Amino acid sequence: MKSINFILLLFVTVIFWQCQKDAEIQPKDFPFVVTNEATQIDSTGLNFSAEIMDSGKEEITEFGFIWSYNNNVTIETADFLKVWGNNPKDKAFTYRVNGGLKKDCYYYVRSYLKTRFNTIYGNTIEFKSIRSLSPEINSFTPDFGKAGTKIEIEGNNFALSKTENFVKIGDVVAIIDSFSETKLIVTLPEFTIQGKVKISVETADMKTESNTMFDLWFPWRKIQDFPGEFRNNMVHFVIGNKAYIGLGTYHKDLWEYNPETDIFERKADFPGEITDWVSGFSINKKGYILIYRREFNRVFTEIWEYDPNQNNWIQKSNFPADNNIRFVPLIIGNRAFLVADTYENEMPSKSFWEYNYESDTWTKRENFPGNSLVYGLMGCSSDNLGFIGIDYIKSNQLGIYKYDPGRDKWSLFTEFPGIRYSSSIAFSIANNLYFGASEESSDPYLDFWKFDPVNNIWSTIKPCPLRFSPRIGFSIGNKGYVGVGTYRYYDFTMSFYEFDPSKN
Repeated sequence: MKSINFILLLFVTVIFWQCQKDAEIQPKDFPFVVTNEATQIDSTGLNFSAEIMDSGKEEITEFGFIWSYNNNVTIETADFLKVWGNNPKDKAFTYRVNGGLKKDCYYYVRSYLKTRFNTIYGNTIEFKSIRSLSPEINSFTPDFGKAGTKIEIEGNNFALSKTENFVKIGDVVAIIDSFSETKLIVTLPEFTIQGKVKISVETADMKTESNTMFDLWFPWRKIQDFPGEFRNNMVHFVIGNKAYIGLGTYHKDLWEYNPETDIFERKADFPGEITDWVSGFSINKKGYILIYRREFNRVFTEIWEYDPNQNNWIQKSNFPADNNIRFVPLIIGNRAFLVADTYENEMPSKSFWEYNYESDTWTKRENFPGNSLVYGLMGCSSDNLGFIGIDYIKSNQLGIYKYDPGRDKWSLFTEFPGIRYSSSIAFSIANNLYFGASEESSDPYLDFWKFDPVNNIWSTIKPCPLRFSPRIGFSIGNKGYVGVGTYRYYDFTMSFYEFDPSKN
């Protein structure tokens, strides 16, 4: 499309028109428009007007005004744009600017016409604004959303510009998609916070906020820090709607976390000794820990039971097999299982055991088929099936294995699509499995993945705002929780985050 600038021609024509108003103007191939001086300039805005001197032979497909802070204003460079449809009914057209004008600011306005083949500009008029009306927000929809959500904001006195409307959802700067005097459509960019916030619109140094709140959906929410000290080999287990966290190497303190109140409460200290590896699980509304111990030439595993109702510890029978150094718990329905990492003849083997809490006995099941260290394994369950997978960073184990307790059979189910990790975590929510979030060569990650075992589909989860390797991961109800870990290699954090999959 050609762009035609008729400044010189316009000057001559205007003089000719003013001197000979009754003279007939010969039709041109293209239309011709004149921009008039801005009028009725006051604190509420001003008026633009223009007159089509000749409609020409080409049909007008669009017309309007453009204005800017500089005098070389075109449709491509304009800061503001007011567009009407095709075929103006009258030769003259006007527009009242009510929003987007700064106080005591100089602008340049120009009328324009478009045809199928040409863009025709009128002359440029300079004007000084007094001010315009403040923007107003009347409503917006939807009232919640995650990154990528489109929000329609209804109101008044918005600037006719993408760059002169500044929209924030809380502290998140939104992307302007389209604009008019009464409606803005914006997109939420990526952000790392959640909560109910107000929407604000600022234009021409004037700002307004919504009366109602918008719910920013982000899956991770910072919650109360763990109040104890950082330690190695922390234990955690969930009983009902509360989590129990603590213990670890040379530590005896146990803390109860209530997600409804976001409060940690210290419980009875562990009465025994923990000098090496310890792991935990829960079954039958009680917690259990397994402590790897060495005494002289003897290696064995103690088992203790924690009763939250009595807030006390009771020692149970030792684990029946020796030389087990680490355990991966797997709770399927109301049954407790463990993968035990055992060295036999200097070769690792992964025996698999079921615990009967009523008789305090263990029964050996089919060995776990993985072929490397238990250290990086993680497990969770869904729909009466168990899943364990992903191994130590130096191994080639990326498989997720499925265990069917009814058949006592393991099978390779799928492969983890992310990076191999050590000290990984896993939990399940609504029959979906969540894996990942640990470290690679002491470099922390929160590369987190969701697995749908019914449809065998992996999908990525938005990363936690804090890049760290959590030592604790569990779920309560329809939410997950991760916390207490390392970041920047060997620095540690006591931070905890709540994960809501519905807001991912």
